[in-house]
Amino acid sequence: MAASRPGRLPRGRTRWRALALVRADRVTADAGAIDLAASLAYFTVLSFFPLVALSIVVFSSFADPDTIRSLLEGPVTHYFPASSSLFNESVGGLLGNAAAFGTVAL
Repeated sequence: MAASRPGRLPRGRTRWRALALVRADRVTADAGAIDLAASLAYFTVLSFFPLVALSIVVFSSFADPDTIRSLLEGPVTHYFPASSSLFNESVGGLLGNAAAFGTVAL
């Protein structure tokens, strides 16, 4: 009877925790939170390379290419260790053609 009334908690710790988990699961599924989290992760990863490219274009007008590579390589390899070879190839190409890339980007 206590579980059927929305304002009341069931008696006993185990029943209360189980009911809370069931309710949380139901609310998460109804709100589509799993799909929202997946889309957030997808677009975060998708926007990573343009962010690095924009950083290179902006910093290339102020700093030396080796300085830019060292500043960007640290955080990228720390947070994405598997993508260090991809980063080195991409950044090497962008630093070699930073002026052309900046013109095309504008």
